[in-house]
Amino acid sequence: MARLSEKLFKELVDLVYRESGIVLDNKRELLDARLATLARKKGYKGPEEIVSLLKADQSGDHLVELLDQVSTNLTFFFREPAHFNFISKTLLPELTARKRGQRQNRVRIWSAACSSGEEPYSLAMTILEYLGNDRSWDLKILATDISTRMLRKGIDGVYTKQQVVKVPTVMVQNYFERTGDRQNTVYQIKDEVKKLVTFRRLNLLDSDYPFSGKFDLIVCRNVMIYFDLPTKQALLSRFHRYLSDGGHLFTGHAESLTSYEHLFKRVQVAVYKK
Repeated sequence: MARLSEKLFKELVDLVYRESGIVLDNKRELLDARLATLARKKGYKGPEEIVSLLKADQSGDHLVELLDQVSTNLTFFFREPAHFNFISKTLLPELTARKRGQRQNRVRIWSAACSSGEEPYSLAMTILEYLGNDRSWDLKILATDISTRMLRKGIDGVYTKQQVVKVPTVMVQNYFERTGDRQNTVYQIKDEVKKLVTFRRLNLLDSDYPFSGKFDLIVCRNVMIYFDLPTKQALLSRFHRYLSDGGHLFTGHAESLTSYEHLFKRVQVAVYKK
């Protein structure tokens, strides 16, 4: 496949930044190589066709297809265990005590950039384990992503044996249905967990989000590393606006907020509080 012309390279960089906030202007060689890989996989004629598809894309799938090629996309159940330990040992005891004191039972969580659903389902299973038989809580988890393809996978809630390897055995037994034969075993998230999670398409770059209420926890991990400073600042401001008082924000462990202006209090590595 032909290399990107200077004009096409600038168009592509500007388009990706405008639509996703991700900065690619120092990735010329990487883009050439990854676009060639993408063209071979999808049968595209060349960079002109890829850029044309991106411009006409309404679903966001072509954009995510490209970003999948140029960024490291890694998701699995219970990624960054320290966060889930914090939820069980600190966040949930404090949150449920505060809600009871306010005579409330409403808990809202947002998994931003949820990919194929492992993160929001991990959150749901962690909370169900903590609550035990107490089903008096009005718990909802919003899971958003820019990719309709990833969202469909999350909605399906079907995972391979390799994908559930990090899920504790007791949780696999409690929250998954095992189907298929020995050669093609898959694990389906049970309805008890699925009904807690709502998947929606959302671009984090939108200036306003279609939420009517606020969240007790926002999880946005390993996404801001791809954004420039102004985009990160704007995103942190929006997260603060949509968090309830005393709510928490989780970031990726490589995403320290010390270099940015924000109104959050640092609790521990990658955990912040409003």
